[in-house]
Amino acid sequence: MTIIRMKKIRFFGKHGVSISEKKRGGTFEIDLEFHSDIDKSYLTDDLNHTIDYSKIYKKIYDSFYSSDYNLIETLGYKICDDLISSFPIKEIKLIIRKINPPVNGLIDSVEIEINK
Repeated sequence: MTIIRMKKIRFFGKHGVSISEKKRGGTFEIDLEFHSDIDKSYLTDDLNHTIDYSKIYKKIYDSFYSSDYNLIETLGYKICDDLISSFPIKEIKLIIRKINPPVNGLIDSVEIEINK
């Protein structure tokens, strides 16, 4: 079993509950870790025997921009489900970070973590 990680994938989106989030939008970061049985790839050095992370990125991009969600939880499950249905992923851990969330105070980010 192999683990592949992609860190600090950044997108600008209009996900959120408040009207200002939906109008102005904000920055989001995504960290992804997934497990897959791609051990043959080290023997062949062939991209066809692993998971092409540029295709993973494209799938995350498509999921992220498929709709404007109220909750990052909903967005996170959408991304996980789309990845699992498209690639031979055994386990996935996804973190979505909303940078500078609209709260009454100083806070760098709010994040959720999904494990499937």
